[in-house]
Amino acid sequence: MNSKLSQAYTLCGVIVALLLIILFLLPGTIKKTTIREKEQQEKVSENGYPETIEDDREHVGKVKPQLYFIIDDVGYGLTELKPFLKFPGPITFAILPGTPYAREAARLIRQYGKDIIIHQPMEPVGNENPGPGAIYTSMSSEEIKKILLENIREIPHAKGMNNHMGSRATGDPEVMKVVFDVLKNRKMFFLDSMTTPNSLGLEIAQGINLPYTKRNTMFLDNEKTRESILEAIMEGGKTARKKGHAFMIGHVTTSELAELLLELYPTFIEDGYTIKELSEYFLGGEAYEDSRN
Repeated sequence: MNSKLSQAYTLCGVIVALLLIILFLLPGTIKKTTIREKEQQEKVSENGYPETIEDDREHVGKVKPQLYFIIDDVGYGLTELKPFLKFPGPITFAILPGTPYAREAARLIRQYGKDIIIHQPMEPVGNENPGPGAIYTSMSSEEIKKILLENIREIPHAKGMNNHMGSRATGDPEVMKVVFDVLKNRKMFFLDSMTTPNSLGLEIAQGINLPYTKRNTMFLDNEKTRESILEAIMEGGKTARKKGHAFMIGHVTTSELAELLLELYPTFIEDGYTIKELSEYFLGGEAYEDSRN
């Protein structure tokens, strides 16, 4: 009897000890798990805002990351444009209105079945000349509308617009409201080139439910060397895997960019990327979500 009682006491003691160990260790485990989950859910981006962290492979398994290439400053010549037209995948060209070859470039781009948007010159903060057909903050609403409609008539097959320069104009709520009203009436979208962190594009687009998005990577050819352009493209790929899509803007005058895009096209496909024209993003409805977030 005493032996059985002793065994019972011993078993109870073991159970109590195990319970105490669990009680001591459990809070720490919960705390560590919570911190780890939070670390995986959020990080602080360079501009101070939290952003979601996603596992690249997991994201690709769900939806293929999308790449959107936009080539700015088209219209001053055709020679520099032709290498980009050889790109076998979808690509979007932003044509400067009022330039010597704007109409001919638009005709050639359409012949190759590529997307066109208007690269709308807008007033910068500095003294740089944005070029013909530009919008300035000193203009009246009617003047802005007149210029925009003239530019749209010059490039009638443009599906949307992005800004050329515009670090002052995109920060002016009155100017952007007029611009966006014209675009909405014409059923066009707006890609904010983000030449300034003070752009009010998103805020104004939200107000009228305009299809809107913004550049979310560095300009591809801030530096013209092959190595820096390649690095910028690779960073864009990382952004696409993290965010689901990357809007990458380069310039038609950079021949090294055209060469690299041609060389890298098979790699993009092999690595699981989907390359799309900019209008596909807006037609798919994602842009309306961008305007609300």
